[in-house]
Amino acid sequence: MAYDGGIRFLDIDETKTTWTRNLEYHPRELYAELASFRNCTQTEGKAQWEVFGSDQTKKGWVQYDTEDTRDFNSERCIVIGRVNDTTSECQFHILVIKPTDNSGVYERIGVGLVGATIISRCPGKVRLV
Repeated sequence: MAYDGGIRFLDIDETKTTWTRNLEYHPRELYAELASFRNCTQTEGKAQWEVFGSDQTKKGWVQYDTEDTRDFNSERCIVIGRVNDTTSECQFHILVIKPTDNSGVYERIGVGLVGATIISRCPGKVRLV
């Protein structure tokens, strides 16, 4: 998870966030449950990509680390937290990831905040480097 350049941190209200407890941290890597996007599309916005559900309502956003070409259908995610807001649909803070050439190993390519209805958890854990 090493990158060139500076890091711009997200402004997350921690009083309204429950962090995922099943993340395993090891030196220079993270083990976590894999999830995939389901029944959604993505449209480029000004600073972030907007994510829409199958009913074309906005379900959240994704911000990529670089300007590389996106392949939303092959991207996966790791849920790192849940927004505790009873006034709206449940939302998850996510790391957007893609597979590397090594089986079961992924790399981070972005972050996001998306509705729970477009996330489908996959069995088992993956390694994020």
